[in-house]
Amino acid sequence: GRDGTGEAFGWAISPGGELSPAPQPHREVGKRVRCLAVSPDGKVVYAGAEQSQLFRFHLADPKQSLARECAEGGAAITAVAVS
Repeated sequence: GRDGTGEAFGWAISPGGELSPAPQPHREVGKRVRCLAVSPDGKVVYAGAEQSQLFRFHLADPKQSLARECAEGGAAITAVAVS
């Protein structure tokens, strides 16, 4: 972030086109993110984070979003690819 925190900050866009800050849980994840990848259709964002965490943010259907720890006590995930 501009304040030196390194936080990834997101915005939510309502169906009516109104812009607002992302919900708090997404902002907390943004503090740990090391890398991002977007699906070819633009509907899913994958984020690798500290402590071997992988997040899937399904933008079209938030119920399909998930968070996983890939290895207990593991290193940060620093690269994510989608094909």
